[in-house]
Amino acid sequence: MDKAYQNALALEKKLSEQLKKVRDFISLYQEFSSENTDPKLETKQEYVSSESIGVDSRSRRERSQGRKIGGREQFGVIAREVLLAERKALTRGELVNALEMRGYEVSGEDKAKNVGTIMWRLRDRFINIPGFGYWPIDKDYEPAGYNAATGRTRSDQVNLMDFTE
Repeated sequence: MDKAYQNALALEKKLSEQLKKVRDFISLYQEFSSENTDPKLETKQEYVSSESIGVDSRSRRERSQGRKIGGREQFGVIAREVLLAERKALTRGELVNALEMRGYEVSGEDKAKNVGTIMWRLRDRFINIPGFGYWPIDKDYEPAGYNAATGRTRSDQVNLMDFTE
């Protein structure tokens, strides 16, 4: 094996391990500094485990044969973890990439379209904020001015909840 290639693989592994540590820190920080005092909004899936968000150090080819997501409910749990770990709303394509980077298999010929369909079916748990992407419906999203309590964004004052029914 070429020395440059070996060095690149070693660096990828090292960076992956460092990224995992950073994400663990962020997750713990969010857990211990949470200002959410409404117990109805707190769930066991609120914070991300290091195993579920760690970047997979396998090659793209190896990752393409990744862990299968066992249905819509599990997809919803994993998508929420990914969005909270990324700390930003993601488009369909970005969500596909984030899932694959974590070792999950996204099926279909048009993966982004499949993810969009699943997210639409989970519209009681996720909102598609125009110009930003998908985000958990029960969490505020400051960059868009999205207020979970009202379902409105700062920029257009449209009630996004109207589109979820």
